[in-house]
Amino acid sequence: MNAKKTKKANDPITLRERTLKNGGTSFYLDYYVSGQRRREFLKIPLAKHKENYKAAKQMANDTRIQRLNELLKNEYKLPDKKTKNKKTLCEYINELALKKRGKTNQDRGNYQSYKALEHNIIKYNGDKLLSEIDPEYCENFIARLRAEGLSPNTIYGYTERLNYVLKKAAKGDEIRKNPFDTIDDEDLPKKQKAVVNYLTKEEVDMLIATPCTCNNVKLAFLFSCFTGLRKSDVRSLTLNDIQNDPNGNQVISKRIKKTDNWEYLPLEKEAKEIIEKQTPATGNIFPLKSDVHTGTVLKQWVLSAGITKKVTFHVSRHTSATLALSTGAALTTIQKNLGHVDYSSTLIYAAVLPKVQREAARDLGKLFEGKIANMP
Repeated sequence: MNAKKTKKANDPITLRERTLKNGGTSFYLDYYVSGQRRREFLKIPLAKHKENYKAAKQMANDTRIQRLNELLKNEYKLPDKKTKNKKTLCEYINELALKKRGKTNQDRGNYQSYKALEHNIIKYNGDKLLSEIDPEYCENFIARLRAEGLSPNTIYGYTERLNYVLKKAAKGDEIRKNPFDTIDDEDLPKKQKAVVNYLTKEEVDMLIATPCTCNNVKLAFLFSCFTGLRKSDVRSLTLNDIQNDPNGNQVISKRIKKTDNWEYLPLEKEAKEIIEKQTPATGNIFPLKSDVHTGTVLKQWVLSAGITKKVTFHVSRHTSATLALSTGAALTTIQKNLGHVDYSSTLIYAAVLPKVQREAARDLGKLFEGKIANMP
């Protein structure tokens, strides 16, 4: 939307007009007195045609003159701020979150992102009035996220979300200006190239051979290694999701939570054996407890196996992709198996492909080690 202004020298009130998407024009007054700014949107019928634009603008200018006289009588003191400026940052974030609740999967993801931001603001920085949010507050929030040892991309994500919230607040006249506008770009977190963390075949073998304090977590993680299913879909998997395709082969037929799309994944021997070990009569095959419980058990199990990598449940999904790559699967096949809607999400594995190929070649070489040299 384009804004134009009409202002006389030294006037503390500027008449501004804004071109709307529908082609109409709206008018508002921009007050600036003693370093303070406030906007007042005028309740004047939108000027959609040339014939009423001039009349509408005259009405707006008459209002500007009236407000100017009021200010002069009050010694240029701005009227009290509207009550909406008493809103806190977290209250505003929650408003934005609620608008996204219960719609598409993408909207639900945005809702969760807003709520996570709200949680971390309260935890690390404390809530404040929107009108009190300044660059120092934003910089302190970033510093405390860094002090917590969060990953660079996690810090980048929270910073970008907060920047977006404050930009939206400024656009909606909740605040005068986005505090991020005055922060040097060099001081802001940068998004780093994603590094794919995965387990090798040998490390998966180590985990299979290592006992776990919660066998349910162990089997669920290994099942994800062999199928590529996300934790949320492993947790909700039931026997009804296991079907036979037209050729009589067992497949997973399931609506994926994140994308809301139906996916059909082949069920290989190892995955079938894991399901047979669970053998639930009814309900979920892998009734995982809370994410905290699952993560704690997984960490202890990985350490017991002698693996020093940082392993989260999502690593099983990366492992599934790299194991498939090592057998010669194409990236398009990986995209299908992982249920990626966007091919660019699968391209992160292109970077690990050469390494996986080298490991596969090395393993192949071990099968014939010494035999060529000792050929008669």
